Amino acid sequence: MATRAFADEELGGRGVPPRAVVERGARDAYRAIDVGGPGERRAADQLFGEGTDHISGTALLRLDPLAVHVKKITYDLLGTDVRLLIQCPKNRQAFRVSSRHQEAVIDARAIIAHAGELGFTVEDVELDEPRADEILVRLAACGVCHTDLSMRRVWPRIPGNEKRSPVVFGHEGAGIVERVGCGVTRVRPGDTVVLSYRSCRACPECAAGHPYYCRRFGALNASGVRPDGSTTLRAGGRAVYGSFFGQSSFATYALAYEDNAVVIGPDVDPSVVAPFGCGVQTGAGTVMNVLDLDERSSLVVFGAGGVGLSAVMAARALGVSTIVVDPVESRRRLAVELGASTTIDPKAENVVEAVRDHTGGGATGSIETTAIVDVLFQALDCLATRGTCVALGVDTPPFTFGMERLSGGRSLRRSIEGDADPHEFVPKLLDLHARGLLPVEKLIRTYPFEDFEQAVRDAESGETIKPVLVFDQ
Repeated sequence: MATRAFADEELGGRGVPPRAVVERGARDAYRAIDVGGPGERRAADQLFGEGTDHISGTALLRLDPLAVHVKKITYDLLGTDVRLLIQCPKNRQAFRVSSRHQEAVIDARAIIAHAGELGFTVEDVELDEPRADEILVRLAACGVCHTDLSMRRVWPRIPGNEKRSPVVFGHEGAGIVERVGCGVTRVRPGDTVVLSYRSCRACPECAAGHPYYCRRFGALNASGVRPDGSTTLRAGGRAVYGSFFGQSSFATYALAYEDNAVVIGPDVDPSVVAPFGCGVQTGAGTVMNVLDLDERSSLVVFGAGGVGLSAVMAARALGVSTIVVDPVESRRRLAVELGASTTIDPKAENVVEAVRDHTGGGATGSIETTAIVDVLFQALDCLATRGTCVALGVDTPPFTFGMERLSGGRSLRRSIEGDADPHEFVPKLLDLHARGLLPVEKLIRTYPFEDFEQAVRDAESGETIKPVLVFDQ
């Protein structure tokens, strides 16, 4: 088997482990690394603790760079066997470690979308064991969001994704943590988690407290790969793209991260809280964080789907008078049950005039969820002076409009995830739900994982407001 050896001078020769090379070795050696004979064991004991029988590959990354010097690394070209010669300058001892197994994988089932096909298929896949910064989650539930469905069309248009197929979507997962990487500190095996979007937590936007506008948002959430370009999934020996919102939770197992996993109580129903990671967070967050409404405000919500009705419930919790515009009578009735002050049937009334009549001149804010341009114009035109319209619809077609629509200080803006940091906002949503102010279960219909095709049909037809897939435990 072909190998490549790295001599001391190739590694810098300065007594400091070459991190990139060690990461390569650690990343490829997912299983334990054996310690050799008695002399090597003594050296290993000083670094890793007495009685060390094996060293995980990623543990090498935590070594004190002044206490250890990676002298030589040898690994085969397939990355299935890694050997390292490690020297300890302090005691002048050395030991070798080598991988004894190929990469371990997790067998899973996943809903896969293929390029050029509108449907999905359920297939057996292999998922990587978690790396140092990753979390293995056994899914208990996953919401079906219109973003997942529209991504079948949008995905190939994202720069870099033209040939990244097949792919696993799903970004409203909830489940139980089974394993964590050695670098994970805030999440433990056995924790129940809600999964949301990823952010780097280091760029200027993240540092300023706005992770929803992370400058690496696209790369971390919609590239199909890890930041290093590797995939987490395989099927039949070929790569399957995933890492969608740092999870790809249309599967029985998912790899996630500390920055997008929110630990919740074990007594919470995963099928109820799974949509908190995106749809509910987006709707409620737009009311509470973006528009910043209060009891003196008026709000118009266009579209009584999962996002729109989450906005209605949040508005009721704040005492905001809300109008809901939707052509489906059953959804208008549910909107009133959830807190809407009144509803408008756009097929029977002039929406802009009706809103102005109900609000005495125009609404403080509007939320557009349909991605229909004419509806977006209505959401703008119904605003009062200095009113704000937030457009949340996914894949809205290109459009133009005259600037007179923004006269009187009106504004149009977008929002990602309701400008919500999930680690701060999901607990708020859980509190609202516990107090009976966010009864999202009234939107949800659950489907067994294997019945995902019916869930998709019901979502696309409007039969179900919020489908949630549930997994056998």
